[in-house]
Amino acid sequence: LLAPKLKHLELCRYSYAIKFDASFKFEALEHLEIQLDADDYNPSQLLLSSAHCLKKLVLVVRKNYEHFSTIAKVLGKMVKLEEVELKGENVNSFKLLHFCASRLKHLDVSWIKFPLSQLTLFSFDSLTHLKVCLWEEDYKSNSQGLLDLL
Repeated sequence: LLAPKLKHLELCRYSYAIKFDASFKFEALEHLEIQLDADDYNPSQLLLSSAHCLKKLVLVVRKNYEHFSTIAKVLGKMVKLEEVELKGENVNSFKLLHFCASRLKHLDVSWIKFPLSQLTLFSFDSLTHLKVCLWEEDYKSNSQGLLDLL
């Protein structure tokens, strides 16, 4: 009922129990926030159903999450995606940017646990806005990674 006209959707913790199938058509969804906090959670169908219209994606990636390659491929199909926020304790969450980095205009990597030097693996051809907030215990080890990226 709401899916076709919904523009903003935030699914908080434990929402991974909700299984979206191909019948959900998000025709107007521009902003989606999801938490990747269960090992078996794969939100590919939810992401695919909004791939044609999504502009901003917020991913909170928990420590043990591992399904990066599948989701990264879906992000590569999101033609309007301009803004990504990556958050969480997962040291591999940077892998989600593999297929979409060159199109991004805004990137927020606040409160992440991966080394910022990993971002130098990608070509951010369109990036105009970068937000970085580091954990106190990580700022020394990540300061050189930020300098390398800039």
